[in-house]
Amino acid sequence: MDEAISKSPNLKISKTGKTFKIFEVTGDSDCVMPPHLSTKEAVLVVEEGDAMIEIEGRINYLTQNDVFVIPAGAVHTLSIKNKFKTIVIMELDSQIEFVN
Repeated sequence: MDEAISKSPNLKISKTGKTFKIFEVTGDSDCVMPPHLSTKEAVLVVEEGDAMIEIEGRINYLTQNDVFVIPAGAVHTLSIKNKFKTIVIMELDSQIEFVN
């Protein structure tokens, strides 16, 4: 298996409130999160680094201080270019589902 594909970002829940949860996604260059979706809308806030998110065939570049909204059910991938850290805000009952 190609090493770049086998490296995945780290994903952990950092905080949980009454209606929302916050995930922290971190990774080094060449980490890739395979195709997945969120069952409800998700908001990314980039704290550090650079990455590319491909969502429904469109490529979007993310860098520090960017905010990006991922629509519910939109299949996307995340490819990290430089050491990366983002928070993802989702509704408490939202789930991340991998599609392949």
